[in-house]
Amino acid sequence: MAEYEYKQELAVELAVHWAKTGLRQFSMRDAVNDYMEEVGANQAMTDESIIDRRRICAQQLTIKSIAFLSKDELHKVEQELKRIAEDDAPKQQLGMRR
Repeated sequence: MAEYEYKQELAVELAVHWAKTGLRQFSMRDAVNDYMEEVGANQAMTDESIIDRRRICAQQLTIKSIAFLSKDELHKVEQELKRIAEDDAPKQQLGMRR
C-alpha cells in the first residue's frame, strides 16, 4: 500500500470514529493534515490555490466516509473536514528572503 493510501485510510478511519464518538478530534485533524501534505495539496503558488486543493482532499475524504456514517454524522464530518481544509492551510511566505 502506498503511503498516501495509508494516510487516507487513517484519516477516514479517525473521521468516522470522531463522528460516531466525539473522541480523538485532534488525532483526526493531524491525520487529515498529514494526508493533505502527502498528496501535495499544500503545494501551490497562492493561498487560494492551496485552500482549493485542500477542499478537494476534504471532499475525497468525505466521500470515502459515506458508507460508514449516518446522514447526520456525514454532515458533521463534511463540515469539520471543510473547516480543517480552510483553517489549517499553510500560508505562502511573502516578501524577500535573505
